[in-house]
Amino acid sequence: MKNKLGKTKKILIIAVAAVVVICAAAVAIPAAVRSSRRRTLIDQQNYVASKLIELGDYVQGRELALKCDQTGENITSRELIVLADGFLADFETAVAEADVYLENTTAPILRDTRELLSEKLSGTETVSGGYDSQFVYTLDDETRTALLGLLGRVQDTIKVKKSGTELQAMTDMLSGNYSDVAQQTFESIDTTLSKKLRTVFAIDGADYGEAYGLAEELFREDQSFENRALIANLAATGQIGSQTGDSPELIKLSEQLADLDTDYYSLKNEYADEEDPKKRQKLENRISELETKRLELSRQISASPVKRAINFIETTTPASERRSSAYKLELAYLCFLAGDSTKSRDQLVGLLSDTSSSDEPTAMAISSIVNGYRKYYGSYYGTELISRHWKQAASLLNLINSDVSRYQSEYLNSTFYDFLMDVLDQLFHGLIIRSIDTTDFPTVRVTVNVASDDGRTLKAKNFRLFDMDDKVNRLTLLDIAKVEKSDRLSLMLVVDHSGSMGGKPMSDTKAAVISFVKSLDAGIDVGLVKFDSYAELVAPLSKNRTELLIGVDTILAEGGTSIQSGLRLAGDQLIGTDGRKVIILLSDGCDGDTAGIDAALETLRMNNIYVYTIGFGGADTKYLSYIADQTGGKYVSADSSGMLSEVYSSIGQYMTNDYIIEFKADTQPDEYSRHLSVEVNTTDAVAESDYDVGVSYDEIALEEGVPPRYDCFRQIGGSDTR
Repeated sequence: MKNKLGKTKKILIIAVAAVVVICAAAVAIPAAVRSSRRRTLIDQQNYVASKLIELGDYVQGRELALKCDQTGENITSRELIVLADGFLADFETAVAEADVYLENTTAPILRDTRELLSEKLSGTETVSGGYDSQFVYTLDDETRTALLGLLGRVQDTIKVKKSGTELQAMTDMLSGNYSDVAQQTFESIDTTLSKKLRTVFAIDGADYGEAYGLAEELFREDQSFENRALIANLAATGQIGSQTGDSPELIKLSEQLADLDTDYYSLKNEYADEEDPKKRQKLENRISELETKRLELSRQISASPVKRAINFIETTTPASERRSSAYKLELAYLCFLAGDSTKSRDQLVGLLSDTSSSDEPTAMAISSIVNGYRKYYGSYYGTELISRHWKQAASLLNLINSDVSRYQSEYLNSTFYDFLMDVLDQLFHGLIIRSIDTTDFPTVRVTVNVASDDGRTLKAKNFRLFDMDDKVNRLTLLDIAKVEKSDRLSLMLVVDHSGSMGGKPMSDTKAAVISFVKSLDAGIDVGLVKFDSYAELVAPLSKNRTELLIGVDTILAEGGTSIQSGLRLAGDQLIGTDGRKVIILLSDGCDGDTAGIDAALETLRMNNIYVYTIGFGGADTKYLSYIADQTGGKYVSADSSGMLSEVYSSIGQYMTNDYIIEFKADTQPDEYSRHLSVEVNTTDAVAESDYDVGVSYDEIALEEGVPPRYDCFRQIGGSDTR
């Protein structure tokens, strides 16, 4: 009996053990399969990315490498990302990204690439001073050859069947080589990578139904945030048929819209046949009311699938992923499409102002956008750089750049990229550090301008200062009128009337200037300068507007463009006046001669004259931005001459929003080359500036060997020949 019980017990133990093993295998085997599939996907993506870079398609190759790093963090993808930056001659981004990646690895290829590009970076910096100084980066043959050698080393580490026709077909399709053989092979492949690429091609072709079917397959295979965002973005288009959902609320809204449409077009026909002016006016009013209701219903209907997408993202994303840059960007995008600009902006502000170092692909892409914006704001190079990095950030989450949403195209009148740039502009140009006075150091006075149109008067508690990276705990707002000993404001308007301004641009400019002048406070002194090939004073500074308004009407479009002469003449009118002095300059072209601009700006700066610049049409945005930045002003772009009234109005609203903040430099007071950061909590805006106590070290170096004129001169001052 005991033997029988013993055998039974052994059988039970074996059975339980077998069940445990089977259960463990049931968990482990699928996990191993998923891991193997992901490893294969990473290797395939890296290989295709490397081949694209080898073929010279650096942007596409970099984009695929970024996506691969998002699929699973791996050093090969990161090596390819940095190499692609090198081939694009974007050495600053390459070195910055390599530094972040190398914090947690000692990868030899990445280290060698970083060393090569760092040397190239330092060797191509040309500093000549002033407007013409710039960073000129070019990729010479020697560096290209070195990068190709490094690329070969990376390719040797990728473990895939490199002669496979499938990978070649995917490479050909991505590089634009749409041969029949490549396309047939590409469409017949049933791998995870091919599904991802076919989804992208379907989105590009606006075949959202096909894309959604592929996205569902990808999501079943891998519930990553990337695939979750893809599902949400496709659903948000409202073009996925039943995926939008025929909810009772949506059906009711659609029926209401159909009824309104019937009434609207009936009234339109009645209006066309009506001859009585009074009845026509009533019909016109009624039509306008119906049109407003139609647009609002259309907005609600179009926003419905977007709201479903937001709900999907918010409810299915694990809490651990909600702090990621990818989540913030995706939510900002969907909220923008849904018309919730406040929530969208909040997400973007947190994303764009986050200075912490992160190797998350989306965070890296956003960091590149912010760095490019802050360093190259207003320049063609900066615009190109920002646009490229934005496209890659959008690609990581498959943000759909399309106007398929009737709501987006009709009601927002802008793209998410435009909105992102507006938020960037508010963050980093909504607050301007005009000047830093260290005459009474360690007491420092910083004059800032806050670009706000809400009419709010800020208090000390609205500002945060960081001097030498340490928070300033005590600061005071000073009365500007007492500090400057006058509350007077003198304003010179400088208007381009070159030949390119002929027609509508000139008439729009005149209308905008007249409207702006009439809106100014009666206590402001205002004058007007016009310029073409040379400058001419139309009206001197005066509180009397009559001469100026008459003069505006006489301006004709003719001649060339001499922005510098306009600035000099306007500055001459302001020099010697007390109080605040401002120039608002408008141009649609390029300065015929930029050689003396730095001397002109130095004169304006020494006389505390701030310059706001407005550009539209073919304006040299880099040049106008430089003028504004150098004088403590701001550059504002107008999409067209028709927007000039709005632009002038916005400048008028915040050009007087100056504040003087006084604080004591308690941190490292013996450091005379210093850094200051100012934040304002009402707009989340931030501004930074380096400043010197006494003469800067650069200027001291220039004066090496020049003895000071008196023994008591401070050690930081250099000579007084400055």
